[in-house]
Amino acid sequence: MRRCRTRRASNKIQSAMEYLVTYGWAVLILAILLVSLYELGVFNPGVSGVRVQPGACQVFRPQGAWTKFNVALEGECNSGLPQYVMKLTGASSYVYIQNQFQPLQGTKATIVIWAKWSGAPPGGRQEILGSDSSLGNEVNPIIAVNDSGVEDAESWVCVSTCWPEAWSGAGTITPGKWYFFVSRYNGSDVSLWISGSQVNNAGASGNLQAQGTGTTTYIGSRSNTCCYFNGEVANAQLYNTSLSQSQIQALYNEGIGGAPITLQNLVGWWPLNGNSNDYSGNRLNGVDTEVSYISAWTGGYTAP
Repeated sequence: MRRCRTRRASNKIQSAMEYLVTYGWAVLILAILLVSLYELGVFNPGVSGVRVQPGACQVFRPQGAWTKFNVALEGECNSGLPQYVMKLTGASSYVYIQNQFQPLQGTKATIVIWAKWSGAPPGGRQEILGSDSSLGNEVNPIIAVNDSGVEDAESWVCVSTCWPEAWSGAGTITPGKWYFFVSRYNGSDVSLWISGSQVNNAGASGNLQAQGTGTTTYIGSRSNTCCYFNGEVANAQLYNTSLSQSQIQALYNEGIGGAPITLQNLVGWWPLNGNSNDYSGNRLNGVDTEVSYISAWTGGYTAP
């Protein structure tokens, strides 16, 4: 009798193991499929919907580049999700935009960009966006991450005293997550904004001071010499004015595919949706080096 019971128990255990082997893989595969569908936006309304094609929205300047009269948006400008974002490797990949004169001058400037930091290589500053630089020199203003190797963000400018810096503090930037970064200079301080909120500021005064020729904007590096950004970026914008708190919040609320505001003060707009062309109407097209454009970018993005 005991042998029979033991044999029956053994058979039940064996049957249970076979069940787990048979259906366990199916459950695992289903879980992987659900995660993949979420990443594609099927179960995440914040990243679902029709993607905006490259160049679908742009600024129209009827009187030519750098003019400010009757400036308007044209095309599909409803803050849809971009089809692509730019991917930077953290080593020798960047975009530079050359201009005939210093793009940002005087005592007012704002630069904005969406970015997802991959978190590697470890340590060291990784610069995301900066204007008014020449080869080998600093950029001004600038947005960077991980300056101290502590998962932080910072922005700074060069004015009468260099370099006033607004710092987010350690542990404020999570690798693999999208953030909306803003650096604003208003003639009395430089401030850093993350996802619609100001996180810090530092006193600064005087006119923006460019180093060297001061006519180049860089995305993803410091003047193609160091500090390469490792991650993904989208929707870079430069303004020759100091945007207000409500305007910064409005830009953030538009999401990663949002169109620019205060078009008369817009210097450059690079959606980075499949190319580095400038859609501000000022013809500041970028030149890519070792960058790629990816469509599977929604991981880590939450719509505002």
